[in-house]
Amino acid sequence: TEEGEEDQEQDSSSSAPIDTSGLLTEIIAPRKDLPPLLVSLTDRKPEALHYLGVSFGMTQELLNFWKKNGYSCLYLRQTSNELTGEHTSIFVKPLVNVLLDRSPKDSWLDTFSADFKCRLLSLFSYEFKSYHCSLALSLV
Repeated sequence: TEEGEEDQEQDSSSSAPIDTSGLLTEIIAPRKDLPPLLVSLTDRKPEALHYLGVSFGMTQELLNFWKKNGYSCLYLRQTSNELTGEHTSIFVKPLVNVLLDRSPKDSWLDTFSADFKCRLLSLFSYEFKSYHCSLALSLV
C-alpha cells in the first residue's frame, strides 16, 4: 500500500502546480473608482451608424408606413407568430455617414433587397399564399 501512495504522490507532483494565489487568497471587498455601467447620452459621443433597422409583424398599414419612410424589407419569417398570426419582418434603411472611413458601398442594400424579393416570389405559392394581393404586390 505504501508503494501505491508513493505512486500517487509522484503523479500529483509531476502535474502542473496548482495556482493558489488567485481565488483562494482573494480578499472580497467593494471596489472603488469603477466606471459607471450606464452613461448619460449627453456625455457620450454618438455612434457612427450605417443603417437603421426595425422589426414588426407584417400588416398592410405597417408595410405602407415603413416603405414610405425609406425602409426596405430584407426578411420575412415563413411561419406566423402563434399569438398574432402575423409574419415577423425586418426592414432596413441605409444612412449616409461621411464621417466613417470604411462605409459600405451604396448598392449593398439593393443587393440584399433583390435577393429577398427573388426568394419571396418563390414562397408566395407556399407559406405566404394567404397574403392579400395588395400586400403581396407591395412587398415586391
